[in-house]
Amino acid sequence: MKRNKCQGLEKYLGKSVEITVDRPLGSTHPKYPDMVYPVNYGYLPGVYGGDGEEQDVYLIGVDKPVSSYTAKVIAIIYRKDDKEDKLVAAPEGMLFTEKQIRQAVHFQEQYFHTKLRLDLSQRPMVRFYRDDPDTPRTTMPAHLGANAIITWDGKLLLEKRRDSETWGLVGGGVKKTETTAEAIAREIYEELGLRVTPQQLKKLTVYGKPGRIAAYRDGSIWRMVVVLFALELDQEPDLRISEESKDLRFFTKEELQNIQIVVTHSDMVEDWFINK
Repeated sequence: MKRNKCQGLEKYLGKSVEITVDRPLGSTHPKYPDMVYPVNYGYLPGVYGGDGEEQDVYLIGVDKPVSSYTAKVIAIIYRKDDKEDKLVAAPEGMLFTEKQIRQAVHFQEQYFHTKLRLDLSQRPMVRFYRDDPDTPRTTMPAHLGANAIITWDGKLLLEKRRDSETWGLVGGGVKKTETTAEAIAREIYEELGLRVTPQQLKKLTVYGKPGRIAAYRDGSIWRMVVVLFALELDQEPDLRISEESKDLRFFTKEELQNIQIVVTHSDMVEDWFINK
């Protein structure tokens, strides 16, 4: 069989590949029986790595054993003290931070000195932190924002954010000429196509403690101070999805347990919807 020797793994970043899994999740290492694979592990058929064997791939984000899988390459692990560099792949649309990837492959990569290269598409436009020891130092002044707990029929409205691929409350920044109530009324119209007046909104509280941080891809890092409002709708609204969102949906309390809510909003959702 003719070998397709890999001149550089970089060409696979962001590409969809077909993986043959010879060490599925839950299996043991053929030489080291004490090592149990917490992820599916396989190779790219016909593509050969630095050790002359077919190129190894960690498949993360798949929570059951598989024998083959089509996934997107999201990272390369360069081993500084070994010839066997590794690819990391995940199901299309799933995002992982460098920290999450390193945690997933630590069971094996802990024995090597490595450098990880992440696919740029895995880096969201913004990353959010709340009381996280890994929070980066702010580079900008505190930013005043407004968000809304919007409910109908006992359900909470959330938007699927394009900038972080997570669900969050409707809202945004407050302009210099606006009150916070005017700002959230404007955001509701811009993001939902729903016209409300500031008088229809009930101010709930202010989330102003340090530690609520937004770190943008351009390097700007902001502390956020958020004024939270409530809006209860008496009928199902006809909503319009804005360019900032991928989806809009009303969730029950039970359904919220199965989605990822942006960390800077999850405590607000818990305080003013789940625990109410």
